[in-house]
Amino acid sequence: MGAAANTTIQDVDDVLIDNCIPPTWIDHGYTYGLNFINFNIANPSYCELLDTIDNERHARLRAYGTPLAIPEWDGWQYPSDQDIACLHDILDGEKLTAGEDFCNNRGWAIVGTTGIFEFLDDRRRNEVQESAQSHPVHLPSFPELGNAFPPPTSSLVDHTTMPSTSAVDHTTVLGLGETDMDMGTGTEFPPLVKLNTPADDLPT
Repeated sequence: MGAAANTTIQDVDDVLIDNCIPPTWIDHGYTYGLNFINFNIANPSYCELLDTIDNERHARLRAYGTPLAIPEWDGWQYPSDQDIACLHDILDGEKLTAGEDFCNNRGWAIVGTTGIFEFLDDRRRNEVQESAQSHPVHLPSFPELGNAFPPPTSSLVDHTTMPSTSAVDHTTVLGLGETDMDMGTGTEFPPLVKLNTPADDLPT
């Protein structure tokens, strides 16, 4: 990420075109990109850059809504007892060698959730709204492309498409054999982690 300041939009476009990456793949990567920003924005070296990116993200959400994932590639592979045991071994090893308890690091998520959330952990609602007022983002429009890329509108984000909690700092890794319940289907599954910190209330 250190080379971002020397990277232009044209550089990005060239890489995507040279590697035949379609726009649907870019949309599918939104969840990864969102969580990447949420994880790294606490780093002072990247904060200013990621603040700018997050401002544009909110402008695009207001204009176009949440990017769609590719259904065939979407969803979770639920961890087995062997997966959880392996994770415990890795975390114990890292704690011994690095002296850090990675269970308390940000970046964990509840198994089964979408990984989509509106506000970053370090940029809550009031900060985003103040930034949008003082530094409005003007998104480009491409009238020559017709309806393929309509001009941005002032429509609000549909928060019902973003039901999951954000990644938070404190988690508890569950032990072997413990299960959680998918409240939508009533299906029990063994979660990788359980979050302790609630997300902001969704707007009414």
